[in-house]
Amino acid sequence: MGEEIIVSVIMPSFNHEKYICQAIDSVLSQKTDFEFEILVGDDASTDDTQKIVLSKYAGNKRVRLFLRKKNVGATRNGYALRMHARGKYLCACECDDYWIDEHYLQTVVDWMEAHEGYAGVVARRIRLSEKTGRKSLNKAVQDCNCNITINDFIEGKAMFDMCTCLYLNFMNDRKSDYRMYKLSKHVGDLTMAIHILMHGKIYQLDNIIGVYRTDRIKDASNYNSLYKKRDIYMDHMNIIKYMEKYCYPELDYSYLQQRYTNDFWKATSFGVEKINAILLIMKEMPPILFLRWFFKVVFNLNNKNVTRNN
Repeated sequence: MGEEIIVSVIMPSFNHEKYICQAIDSVLSQKTDFEFEILVGDDASTDDTQKIVLSKYAGNKRVRLFLRKKNVGATRNGYALRMHARGKYLCACECDDYWIDEHYLQTVVDWMEAHEGYAGVVARRIRLSEKTGRKSLNKAVQDCNCNITINDFIEGKAMFDMCTCLYLNFMNDRKSDYRMYKLSKHVGDLTMAIHILMHGKIYQLDNIIGVYRTDRIKDASNYNSLYKKRDIYMDHMNIIKYMEKYCYPELDYSYLQQRYTNDFWKATSFGVEKINAILLIMKEMPPILFLRWFFKVVFNLNNKNVTRNN
């Protein structure tokens, strides 16, 4: 392809033989007046994922395959794909998700080209439970059609779905260390969201563009199924700690730290696990924040006991 690549679609994969064709085909079906590429990075799957993509997509000029022999983890895999990307813009579709709007890329690129000063634009997706068949939207329409700034994000006033985000390809601008795998082996969305917002505000559209699977399923390969909730929240706590130390020390991360600490606390069982949780939180949080959090937890427990007694 001699034409300039406008969008690079990042598609990380691990043991996605059941879903990967649906995911890639949904991206290939995009109708655009510009060129885009698809970077599929398989992280040494132990199922037939690599055989499937080689047999079906090896000859497709839009699809670039990066098939690892050794597993390196989700964030290192995702970082490597971004560093290989040639597009002006980046976006992602994980290989157990899929897009349903064939005009998604055209819509978001047109929006970015018409609005200077934005680092990205985001949309909405449908949450799908394969266990129950239930579908729900990840964001209400009243929370759309608005700007999101870095302060909105770190203060908890607005969140967004990284897998609906089209954003500027800044990976080689050297303004920060974008090696997200240094912060976590598994979680990259939180880190990338902050990096994007440090390059400028993003805009939240109300378009519904895709579907993602939410179930925690035994023996499944997605992050939510592989790890306990408490470990997931601990990952996020560690990311915030390292972001504060190495990337953007000027930001106030206290809301995000308290949020993930509360989630971690709620996900731990009573007894020894709660005691260990307190010790871990004490180690991870600054002393003032820990005391504030601890007394808030004790106060809430006392209130619940009073309510029960009454």
